[in-house]
Amino acid sequence: MTAVIQALGSEAVKLRRTAFLPVAIIFPSLVGTIQVLLLLTQPQRIGFLGYGRFAYYMRQSALSTWALLLLGMFITIEVVLLAGVDHEGEHWKYLFARATPRWAIYTAKLLLGIGAVALASIVLAVVLYLTSHFLAGSRPVPTGYPPILWTDLAQGILRIFLASWSLIALQTWLSLRLANPIIPASVGLIGTAAGMLLPLDPGRLWVRFDPWLMPFFARDNELVPLALGIGGGLLLAALGCMDVTRKDVL
Repeated sequence: MTAVIQALGSEAVKLRRTAFLPVAIIFPSLVGTIQVLLLLTQPQRIGFLGYGRFAYYMRQSALSTWALLLLGMFITIEVVLLAGVDHEGEHWKYLFARATPRWAIYTAKLLLGIGAVALASIVLAVVLYLTSHFLAGSRPVPTGYPPILWTDLAQGILRIFLASWSLIALQTWLSLRLANPIIPASVGLIGTAAGMLLPLDPGRLWVRFDPWLMPFFARDNELVPLALGIGGGLLLAALGCMDVTRKDVL
């Protein structure tokens, strides 16, 4: 544990010179911006939705935008930045020659990737809260509709975060293993695009095994993609650590 903490400190210092932290704030903020633009260009929808339906709307629209469109690209950018600080300067030989265990270095980078998504999830929750109040104001609750359930929205964001572990572990493995950032970036772009094109109806069980789609399905409390996201993340993290750390030079 001490070795991991030391490695985390070293990695954090290196990331100060990158856009790692700003990206974790900008990307989830885009979700709120998109919702504002969508509804302000169609003001009649605000009156139709009313305050009481914003929880449903935000979960279906905002969380879908985050899970299906932006999250995959965000993870790709963050892990490429994580790996790039060492690939660009060819620091791996130096890192692996240090007393810090190799597995601790890999674990530190993986934890920073997970931490970036956790931070973005918190920013997303704050942005959606502020956006909802900005758009809906204090409109009365329409008859037959419950008020906004912020716990429900927060749980959806949490499920998306947990289900993203497989994608984080996969992209971290690729980014650390391959010195050329174009490859993991291309994989991330293709995976995101494919996820938007694949059929998403409930009868297509096989799409639940796609790491890019697990967060999307998990947001509605589907247990299979949620379990696959967490379990697959742990498995891919272990496999990636064994593969990367046994190489002398990357």
